[in-house]
Amino acid sequence: MIKLYMLGIKNVSAAQFDHFMKRVSPERTRQVQRIRNWRDAVRSLFGEVLVRWAVRQVGPAAAFSKPWSRSAFGKPVFADEPDIHFNISHSGDWVAAAMGPAELGVDVEQMLPVDLGIAESFFSPAELGQLQSLTQEERLGPFYDIWTLKESYIKCIGKGLSQPLDSFAIMVHPDGTIEYSGPDEEACHYQFTLIPMEGPYKLAVCSKAIGPIEIVEPEMDQLLEMECFQVNF
Repeated sequence: MIKLYMLGIKNVSAAQFDHFMKRVSPERTRQVQRIRNWRDAVRSLFGEVLVRWAVRQVGPAAAFSKPWSRSAFGKPVFADEPDIHFNISHSGDWVAAAMGPAELGVDVEQMLPVDLGIAESFFSPAELGQLQSLTQEERLGPFYDIWTLKESYIKCIGKGLSQPLDSFAIMVHPDGTIEYSGPDEEACHYQFTLIPMEGPYKLAVCSKAIGPIEIVEPEMDQLLEMECFQVNF
């Protein structure tokens, strides 16, 4: 089962922020302290909070307090918990964490106005052609559909931007099917999913495992009440 945990952070208070700052990993605390923008700091902090809470729901309790390690390209992993795969994304007022039995990636983006020049720099000719067939007013949603799908794939395979974004294509067809084409033959069998969201957001999940995605939206009180957040790292 793939689980997608989504947390709205628009109304995080200073007291809640301070509460979790005392309970996340020392590495995360140092990272957050270096961030000057309040909203960016909240997003960074609650990325770890959400994963720590989520892993307590699906994995052994011991995994909660274990430090993250990182792959050669910077993807966070639990090195000694090979059956727990997770990925994090945050944008605007949302933090998302995907967890499942195989490698996966998640990307959430707040839809802001974009110039087609970005697509010309990072999209494949097929993807660019799909956007160019639309009017200016029609392009925003499809642009972010493609962008989040591509980002979720890059994060799933864990190679970072060593895999150029224009080296593969992910097409969203009129019937809603999603098709990968490119040098990674295995990716043709990955699961690509667009998750509907309210408001100006797009979210995509790419997973090497095939199956339903369960969406979990914990309330802030649930995070605060979990015993695991009384643990001192």
